Amino acid sequence: MTEAVTITLMTEDQKKKAFALAFLRMPDEPFKAAASVFPNAGEAMLAGTLWVSDPLVKKYQMEALEQYGSAPFLPTEVDELKGIWEIANDKKTDADVRLKAYELYEKVRRGYFNKPDVINQTNILNQGVMVIKDKGTDADWERGLTNQQEGLVRNA
Repeated sequence: MTEAVTITLMTEDQKKKAFALAFLRMPDEPFKAAASVFPNAGEAMLAGTLWVSDPLVKKYQMEALEQYGSAPFLPTEVDELKGIWEIANDKKTDADVRLKAYELYEKVRRGYFNKPDVINQTNILNQGVMVIKDKGTDADWERGLTNQQEGLVRNA
């Protein structure tokens, strides 16, 4: 009862501001937005019809978006779940669509689509560098190798 009294005491500008904020939350459903603001169905129908393109409503919407950003006006997970639940329980909808809606409802409810936090798993090996001493030319290396092999054979 208090809400209805509050709405009727509001000025037209205040009503337009309230409608503008509700219309930001439901941009595809102006009548539903108006019905969420006005308890009187006739007033809600007028607002949902006439105020959609009203310059003052547009101004209030722009001010709200500039002040708060778009995040507060996006549907919450609860709103999404309610919409999916309505589709799943609509007897006029095909059974196949309803079953898919139930499946989607459970996936959203259980957080199936939430991306896990990405943890950087890049390992960098910071080992010392192997230093190879220069043994001279290839011929010197072969002579040293031959001498080493002969010594190993002799001592074996």
